[in-house]
Amino acid sequence: MGGRLAEGIDYPDTSLEMAIIVGIPYPAPGVRQEALQHYFDVCFHGKGWEYAVESPALRKILQAAGRVIRSENDRGVIVITDGRAGKFADNIPDLELSNDIVTDVENFFEA
Repeated sequence: MGGRLAEGIDYPDTSLEMAIIVGIPYPAPGVRQEALQHYFDVCFHGKGWEYAVESPALRKILQAAGRVIRSENDRGVIVITDGRAGKFADNIPDLELSNDIVTDVENFFEA
């Protein structure tokens, strides 16, 4: 995610069963990003934040998840350690919020 370990490395078979995403991978703020957001606001009736910020962040989250879940037979856990993750619930299948992540992850792998 922006040059993090999630990019550019292939994890074959079941060598990766869990990914931890620390923070939502929003694009870095700056003049270019602000211009892009403004452009989308104008072209898509106020949806600049959604198209310029949230969509790229969601794509990076799903790409990281795809490193764990590579086929329909794979199973694994993707942990997002950011309270804002819930806003992506409509776009992330099976997203569950947890108050005790350690216990929930242990239970998942014991099942």
